Amino acid sequence: MEANNINNNDLHNNDEMNNHPVAKYKVGQIVITSFAGILKKRHIYMEPNWVKLNDGIDRYGWVYPVDYGLGLQSEGFLAEKNIIRIANDSDNLIVL
Repeated sequence: MEANNINNNDLHNNDEMNNHPVAKYKVGQIVITSFAGILKKRHIYMEPNWVKLNDGIDRYGWVYPVDYGLGLQSEGFLAEKNIIRIANDSDNLIVL
């Protein structure tokens, strides 16, 4: 592909991609989210990525790599917009 045919959106070289807010959550934090109305804990194990969200709206957001389950052997990704809060002592009975 020649340089003059490269789409800037493919390179993530646009204002929304380069001028993003600071991520709200940090590596090592346990956060609370909800799946099908049930609260769940998720452990953030890596730095988040600023990506185009796949939610039917043309926008970007932070996506965090998370692990969960017995021995934290299950992995997934959690969009910042789906995080309710950082876990606290009152969340002891919520499953990780």
